[in-house]
Amino acid sequence: MVNRYVFVVMAVVGDPPSGNEIGIVSGDYTFAPFGGSRIYTLDDEVWCATGQCAEPFFFPKATDYNEMFWNSRGSQSTVLVGLVDVGELYVPGRGITILEQLDLGNEFKSFDLGYDVVDSFGLSAITNVGYSKDDMSDIMELGCSVNQYGLIGKRECSDVFVEFVNETTTEHAPFYSVEVKMVN
Repeated sequence: MVNRYVFVVMAVVGDPPSGNEIGIVSGDYTFAPFGGSRIYTLDDEVWCATGQCAEPFFFPKATDYNEMFWNSRGSQSTVLVGLVDVGELYVPGRGITILEQLDLGNEFKSFDLGYDVVDSFGLSAITNVGYSKDDMSDIMELGCSVNQYGLIGKRECSDVFVEFVNETTTEHAPFYSVEVKMVN
């Protein structure tokens, strides 16, 4: 079993944004290239732009994310957890950042939603990066698609998309393949 380290924990209220709410085409660029009726992205800016409340907490300690899990019980919020398979990351402006392993204990259950592709600050390449027409052609050639949660369903496709955006969106690189779970 691969260890999973907590990249971000985010409490959200309301329905997730859709590709239509994000504004799929803006001028010469396409956002949310894969579409999706509901996108459980880890990008809090996308949630906020569509009028939903999002509260991200990057690189949390176990006591912090457990508190968020407990606080969400009995409320209308949903907790999303973004996991990576490395225990430390280089974060621009912060340096090497040590991440903690996810430990749900017996009190909480998690549900796998898929993979988001985000940079060190939570910007999602699936929802919040504009792609040119040429980029869109290249994206379609990757053969990747999203699942019913608006996320990439297979790790292999997520890794391919990470390589693509690290080459085409260098101003935000590096991007990471982040497994998204819903915790309740």
